[in-house]
Amino acid sequence: MIQNEHQYRITQTKLRELEKELTTINPQSPNMHTRQIVGWTNSLNMTIRQLKQEISEYQQLKQPRSPGLLTGEIGNAFFEPLPEEELQQWE
Repeated sequence: MIQNEHQYRITQTKLRELEKELTTINPQSPNMHTRQIVGWTNSLNMTIRQLKQEISEYQQLKQPRSPGLLTGEIGNAFFEPLPEEELQQWE
Protein backbone atom coordinates (compact mmCIF):
# COMPACT_ATOMS: atom_id res chain seq x y z
CA MET A 1 0.00 0.00 0.00
CA ILE A 2 1.25 3.43 -0.91
CA GLN A 3 1.57 5.53 2.23
CA ASN A 4 3.08 8.84 1.09
CA GLU A 5 3.89 11.03 -1.92
CA HIS A 6 7.41 9.63 -2.24
CA GLN A 7 6.10 6.07 -2.58
CA TYR A 8 3.42 7.33 -4.95
CA ARG A 9 6.01 8.84 -7.31
CA ILE A 10 8.20 5.73 -7.16
CA THR A 11 5.19 3.50 -7.92
CA GLN A 12 4.22 5.64 -10.91
CA THR A 13 7.77 5.45 -12.25
CA LYS A 14 7.90 1.68 -11.79
CA LEU A 15 4.53 1.32 -13.51
CA ARG A 16 5.80 3.22 -16.56
CA GLU A 17 8.95 1.06 -16.65
CA LEU A 18 6.95 -2.18 -16.51
CA GLU A 19 4.53 -1.02 -19.20
CA LYS A 20 7.48 -0.12 -21.42
CA GLU A 21 9.11 -3.50 -20.73
CA LEU A 22 5.86 -5.25 -21.64
CA THR A 23 5.93 -3.65 -25.08
CA THR A 24 9.49 -4.88 -25.71
CA ILE A 25 8.65 -8.56 -25.30
CA ASN A 26 9.15 -10.36 -28.58
CA PRO A 27 6.92 -13.46 -28.80
CA GLN A 28 9.07 -14.75 -31.66
CA SER A 29 12.31 -14.59 -29.68
CA PRO A 30 14.51 -17.61 -30.44
CA ASN A 31 16.26 -17.24 -27.06
CA MET A 32 13.16 -17.95 -24.98
CA HIS A 33 10.70 -20.81 -24.89
CA THR A 34 7.04 -19.94 -25.47
CA ARG A 35 6.20 -20.83 -21.85
CA GLN A 36 8.84 -18.43 -20.60
CA ILE A 37 7.42 -15.63 -22.72
CA VAL A 38 3.88 -16.36 -21.54
CA GLY A 39 5.00 -16.53 -17.91
CA TRP A 40 6.96 -13.30 -18.19
CA THR A 41 4.04 -11.52 -19.88
CA ASN A 42 1.56 -12.77 -17.28
CA SER A 43 3.84 -11.73 -14.45
CA LEU A 44 4.27 -8.24 -15.86
CA ASN A 45 0.53 -7.87 -16.44
CA MET A 46 -0.26 -8.98 -12.89
CA THR A 47 2.28 -6.56 -11.40
CA ILE A 48 0.99 -3.73 -13.58
CA ARG A 49 -2.60 -4.37 -12.46
CA GLN A 50 -1.51 -4.44 -8.83
CA LEU A 51 0.42 -1.16 -9.11
CA LYS A 52 -2.51 0.51 -10.89
CA GLN A 53 -4.81 -0.64 -8.08
CA GLU A 54 -2.49 0.75 -5.42
CA ILE A 55 -2.19 4.07 -7.27
CA SER A 56 -5.96 4.28 -7.60
CA GLU A 57 -6.47 3.57 -3.89
CA TYR A 58 -3.92 6.21 -2.91
CA GLN A 59 -5.51 8.79 -5.22
CA GLN A 60 -8.92 8.10 -3.68
CA LEU A 61 -7.49 8.54 -0.18
CA LYS A 62 -5.92 11.86 -1.17
CA GLN A 63 -9.16 13.32 -2.53
CA PRO A 64 -10.70 15.83 -0.15
CA ARG A 65 -13.81 14.64 1.56
CA SER A 66 -16.76 16.87 2.19
CA PRO A 67 -18.26 16.65 5.65
CA GLY A 68 -21.78 15.36 5.76
CA LEU A 69 -24.21 13.17 7.51
CA LEU A 70 -24.00 9.44 7.37
CA THR A 71 -26.84 7.84 5.53
CA GLY A 72 -28.58 4.73 6.68
CA GLU A 73 -31.04 3.56 9.24
CA ILE A 74 -30.70 3.02 12.95
CA GLY A 75 -32.56 0.05 14.25
CA ASN A 76 -35.33 0.44 16.80
CA ALA A 77 -33.25 -1.46 19.37
CA PHE A 78 -31.05 1.60 19.68
CA PHE A 79 -33.94 3.63 21.09
CA GLU A 80 -35.46 0.99 23.34
CA PRO A 81 -34.94 1.58 27.05
CA LEU A 82 -32.59 -0.77 28.85
CA PRO A 83 -34.06 -3.18 31.36
CA GLU A 84 -33.66 -2.07 34.99
CA GLU A 85 -31.05 -4.81 35.64
CA GLU A 86 -28.77 -3.48 32.89
CA LEU A 87 -29.19 0.10 34.08
CA GLN A 88 -28.08 -0.89 37.56
CA GLN A 89 -25.10 -2.74 36.10
CA TRP A 90 -23.91 0.43 34.34
CA GLU A 91 -24.38 2.68 37.40
